[in-house]
Amino acid sequence: MAGNMKLNWLNALETFYLFFITGLSIYFTITILFLVGHRDEGFSEWYIILYGGGALLLTVYFLFCAILSVFRIPDERSFDFGFTAERDNYRFLSSPSKILTGKSVPWIDFITRFVPHIIFAIFTLALAGAFGAVYPVPNAFDDGGFTTDVSTLAEQSAQVQEAYSVSPLKQAYFISVPVGFVEEGIIMLLIEVLVLIGVLAYLILMLALKKPLKVPAFVHIILIVIATFIASIGYSAIVPGFTDAHSAAYQANMAAYAKAFVFEFTGQLVNQFTGVFLSWIPHAMHNFIVSYFMIAGLAIGGTALGIFWLAKVQKRKVEN
Repeated sequence: MAGNMKLNWLNALETFYLFFITGLSIYFTITILFLVGHRDEGFSEWYIILYGGGALLLTVYFLFCAILSVFRIPDERSFDFGFTAERDNYRFLSSPSKILTGKSVPWIDFITRFVPHIIFAIFTLALAGAFGAVYPVPNAFDDGGFTTDVSTLAEQSAQVQEAYSVSPLKQAYFISVPVGFVEEGIIMLLIEVLVLIGVLAYLILMLALKKPLKVPAFVHIILIVIATFIASIGYSAIVPGFTDAHSAAYQANMAAYAKAFVFEFTGQLVNQFTGVFLSWIPHAMHNFIVSYFMIAGLAIGGTALGIFWLAKVQKRKVEN
């Protein structure tokens, strides 16, 4: 009985988490589409449409998952779709304690669920510190879209401040937090759809072979890895993906493509195998560092950190 109560509480906690994520989606939808949707404040139309629309789509998706999770509280296997199945076998980092010890040990599951996200965040920030921007940073106040050029973004930032009296902090927020949440959420949703298609194809194959309609855990894991790879890289307009979506900014810069792919593939795998959507936080941190500490600081008179960053960028350009 105690074990069932503990299980129910864990399910309830996951449901609360899903409603919290849904609330964030609603907040970003409102602030982008309604509160900041004023062209006279300098916001670009493409930003409002792309990220406001993306937040609205994620609101529908997360609300769907949250509602299914409510029905899943009494029985953890009532539904098996997306992040409503966080403790299933193929999300092996969400509850490995039963495999390791034969019983549920909450602190082990907590460590294996959240520590990978911490490691990924450190990995992302280390990459950004060592090699510069890992992927292009969108400018919410410029119709030019994405840029990896630090000096260009600094110039744009200064122009926006002068024309619209927008603070560096406000610019950095809209370039980082909503962007990280929406971009990571959309790619995660794409992965879930691709996995679902793979599961359906596998079940149809089993039906044709007259075998039990059951998808083994190892098949789920393979499908997740394949779907994450596809969604992280993409191919032109045929298959959408994170890396290919930034091709206009990267041009022929293969190193930039490689860094973006490694970031997205790693972060989304951590999302999938822990059952927790947290890769958007290091994404937002990366954008914030680039846009505020390294960029906006220069635009308002300069900081030692910003000057050091710009010097590194200019030195790298000269060497290349």
